[in-house]
Amino acid sequence: MSARSLWRVGLLVALFTCLALAAPGWAGPYDVDDAPSPAVIFNPDITITVNTIPLCPYKQKLDGTWQAHLVGSDGNVYFGSSTHATDESGMFFRFNPQSKAITVLCNDISTACGENDQTQVPQGKLHSPIYEHNGWVYTATHLANYNEPSATNFTGSHALGWNMTTGAVRDLGIIFPHFTCYSAVSVDPINNYMYAVGTPWSSNYAAQGTHMVRFDLGSGARTDLGVISSSMQIANFAQFVDSQGNMWFNHSAAANSGSMYKVAPSGAIATYANALPLRRNLTTNTNTGGRWWWWGAKVDADRFVFTMQDCGGLWEFDASKARDGDLSDAFRQLNWIGRTGLGMALGGDTIYYAQSANVNWITNEKARDLHLRSVDLALGSTVVDWGRIIDQDGRTPYRLPAMSADANGHVYFTGDWRCTATDPANYHTLRRYNGETGEYTQIFRGEFFGYVTAPEPAAMSLLVLGAVTLLRRRRA
Repeated sequence: MSARSLWRVGLLVALFTCLALAAPGWAGPYDVDDAPSPAVIFNPDITITVNTIPLCPYKQKLDGTWQAHLVGSDGNVYFGSSTHATDESGMFFRFNPQSKAITVLCNDISTACGENDQTQVPQGKLHSPIYEHNGWVYTATHLANYNEPSATNFTGSHALGWNMTTGAVRDLGIIFPHFTCYSAVSVDPINNYMYAVGTPWSSNYAAQGTHMVRFDLGSGARTDLGVISSSMQIANFAQFVDSQGNMWFNHSAAANSGSMYKVAPSGAIATYANALPLRRNLTTNTNTGGRWWWWGAKVDADRFVFTMQDCGGLWEFDASKARDGDLSDAFRQLNWIGRTGLGMALGGDTIYYAQSANVNWITNEKARDLHLRSVDLALGSTVVDWGRIIDQDGRTPYRLPAMSADANGHVYFTGDWRCTATDPANYHTLRRYNGETGEYTQIFRGEFFGYVTAPEPAAMSLLVLGAVTLLRRRRA
């Protein structure tokens, strides 16, 4: 166990001792109906300074990033940046934490897919998580322009890989013709597969339903595993491959039923109705809606940690407890952290996330007071607030929906930051409005990549009935 983890274990022991004295009737772990409010170590006066690098000077029509972030085994950070433009496509970057330099691995995602964003609907986004496998990082593209006729004319999302050493691109091809990937992919390292979902975005293709597709990463062969929903525009933000090569997933169309799905290595898909735990909404009541993986990360070969839509719970799925097809014991709630978005990252045994000071604010991702917070994977761990996020020039984030982290407290972000009065014009995003017309407006924010090291607390004093004071020091 790392020194960082040992410190946290000691802190948890001290904290829960205090809580037990103050509230002996609560022992935890908690049920979905009686979860307490987050035990956040909070100091409203602290801030944490993130170093940012502007991305819009590379391409001013970059206007958003979701997921598409990974700290690779080589120590570099791989990330995408997206656009809604009608005439430009997204980009793919690598950041070296040692030199603090950004390298453009792909200036034009459409070109990487063998397409032309001047004559075809652009491959505007990298919206899926990124997975590393055998020296490559894999992800998928997403439709840039949701309007017609673009949604109909879109060739289809591509499954892509980049070689971590050479930067060479590998185009596995279109996931499903004319469909987009919205947006998870996953890699099965045992059987050398990549999974991706293709969902119709245009009503002209709705009758075909949403499909699960698998690529053989050795041969590149594509297999359509069949329809997973009769609905269109399905959101599937997270997938998990366990130690047996089973790929687990769920999606937004089954959010009310809480269904889980398992794709076996044979390609057979099993459905487990009403398997996910009941979602707890932002008050104290349970709510059956929103029961699907919103954000998730692989902890080890059989454990997966996740959140659910508009649910303050942090949950764990243990595939080893689902071998017999009974998923009733496969889920447990680790913590209650309040509403979170896609801006979360697992680094070592710690989850980092951007969240409003108000943990239940419904528009959390676009809060004006985003804080960096963290919580350990241990059951009932204390949520630590590292402070309101600012950058070196006084900017504040508008949203940070793409994050990654390592085991040493290094956290990386990509998102929209509010520009300052002294920022040059090319820091500002040009955002498209009015559907297919291609009209662009310079807006008050721009796309930035950021990095920070979460400070290591030196000491802490706890007053159960009063304020909590956090003393901090920065690590070298």
